[in-house]
Amino acid sequence: MIATTVKAGDYDYLIIEKNGGEATAFVSDGLTLTYSSSTMTVQPTSGSATTFDLTTLSKMYFSSTGSATGIEALDATTGEGSVEAFDMGGRSCGSFPSVSDAVKQLPKGIYLMKGQKKTVKVIVQ
Repeated sequence: MIATTVKAGDYDYLIIEKNGGEATAFVSDGLTLTYSSSTMTVQPTSGSATTFDLTTLSKMYFSSTGSATGIEALDATTGEGSVEAFDMGGRSCGSFPSVSDAVKQLPKGIYLMKGQKKTVKVIVQ
């Protein structure tokens, strides 16, 4: 097992893309990547870890795309209460009782979810 802490410099996000084109974004500050056998686990400083099978990944890279003040990593299972969803063009996509409800109802894409205490970036796959 190998673990490393990510240092991304001026880039705000680590983007991991799967072979089918699905992408997952993580706030890069303080990420820990752990490799074990044929898997990679991404652990943000807060929130739950995500594990990827390395054979399903096409690439990973750092990006500043989507960066904005106040965007943090999301643990969708904890819930934030009601949220308003916006597409990356800033257009409102509606209000939802929770982030998980929004993810179930919105089409694939990247959204900003504004809750009472924070705004988070969510990728719906």
